[in-house]
Amino acid sequence: MKTDKAEKKSAYDLEDRTLKFAGNVRAFVKELPRSIANNEDSSQVVRSSSIDTGGKVSLNERRDALYQEARELMFILSSIMRKVQD
Repeated sequence: MKTDKAEKKSAYDLEDRTLKFAGNVRAFVKELPRSIANNEDSSQVVRSSSIDTGGKVSLNERRDALYQEARELMFILSSIMRKVQD
C-alpha cells in the first residue's frame, strides 16, 4: 500500500503529465493548417486535452471516489448473485 507521501507525489506527477500533454496538444494544434473544420476540431481537442483543477476535485480524490463506487457496485452485484443462486 502506498504511503501518503507516495500518493501525493503520484497525484502531482499525473497533474504535471496532464499539463505537459495539454501543452503538447496546443503546440500540435498551432501547426495545423487553418480551416473552418480544423478550427472546430482543434477547439474540441484542446478542451479535451486538459483538466481544469481550479476549485474542483483533485485527480486523486476522483480516483478514490471511483474506487469506492466500484467496490460498492461489486458488493451489490455479489449480493444479487447470492440471492439468485439461493
